[in-house]
Amino acid sequence: MNPRTRMVKALGLLVVSMTATTVLLSRLEPAASHTLAPPFPEETQQSVRSAVASAETIVPNTWSGVEILRELEVTGYRREALTAPEDSGACHFWIGNGGEASASHAWSAQSSGSVGGVIRITLAGREAGSAILPSQWVALRTLLVELKDVLDPIAASGARVWPVTLSDEAARDTTLRARLRSEGLLG
Repeated sequence: MNPRTRMVKALGLLVVSMTATTVLLSRLEPAASHTLAPPFPEETQQSVRSAVASAETIVPNTWSGVEILRELEVTGYRREALTAPEDSGACHFWIGNGGEASASHAWSAQSSGSVGGVIRITLAGREAGSAILPSQWVALRTLLVELKDVLDPIAASGARVWPVTLSDEAARDTTLRARLRSEGLLG
């Protein structure tokens, strides 16, 4: 085989390997190509602050950490889906697909729920493993920072840390996990 043929073959293999790597990386981190909104838009910040402030008095000794859950949309017709969901206290904050944040009665009443002291944040979802929407990410990040600001001064006296964990469903969202890690928010 002459040197020219070897060089063409090597360049061809290089192009194929670079293309394959690009495709693999884009599948692992599909949301990286999307432009995110600024980290703290004023209306999101106000919405989150209002949700956090809906508690009459925050009782920091009640809380030990934050758990993020994904709420999957129900596919198919269900008659009960036509009624508003009851505020069961299963979560403390809910973040919709548009980035709207609201607090439940459990947060307002400072009720810690069944798992000792975990503040539960539920993200509206579409399907298992679907990536978090940019608007949800901005609201979630804002909410986590706001909660940290509220709870940290009190935690500092007892040297407590407020870890963030993901439920099994939320853990399937690799984009969410990567973003939380890069922000230093994942416990």
